[in-house]
Amino acid sequence: MPTMKSQVRGTQEAPPQVRIWLQTFLFDSTRAVADMVFTGVLEGDPRIRWIVTRCGGALPLLADRTELFRKASDSGAHNGPTLQEQRRLWFDMAGTPFPHQVPALVRAFGSDRLLYRSDYCWTLAAAQIASVDAAEQPGGTTWRRITDKNAAKLLPGLRPRMTNKGSRRRSACSAVSRGPAAGAG
Repeated sequence: MPTMKSQVRGTQEAPPQVRIWLQTFLFDSTRAVADMVFTGVLEGDPRIRWIVTRCGGALPLLADRTELFRKASDSGAHNGPTLQEQRRLWFDMAGTPFPHQVPALVRAFGSDRLLYRSDYCWTLAAAQIASVDAAEQPGGTTWRRITDKNAAKLLPGLRPRMTNKGSRRRSACSAVSRGPAAGAG
């Protein structure tokens, strides 16, 4: 017996590899954070620095909805507002961060916990760096400066490795685009 889906033209499911690449990674990140919020994990130990991949997936778009659900459900698993909890997270730029994902993330959570990550080998580093440089830059600074400053704040022990010839800092984006040996010495 034919199903409704089989009778409607163009309703075939996307191949599994497309669903995984296009949807699963982003929604897995979103779901993981929502689960951590609603089970109280983010409130557990404030010393844990959580890094959420791919700009938090759909999380920036669902941040207000998450807070609304917390108020409506009153599950008792957590005490504070979910937006406050989510602003403690760190977010990387893996995947395709521009032109839409980073601006949505910054509007929802700010830029003070935004990190660079290339998502190599799925997203070519050179292409991602080009998109970072071509994106509309935040007022008075650049995305490279923001992510370098945030990386140094998150991982202060890496600060000496990010230097190049005296006091001139080497951008994490530059280090990836030129390769590990570039600028050494």
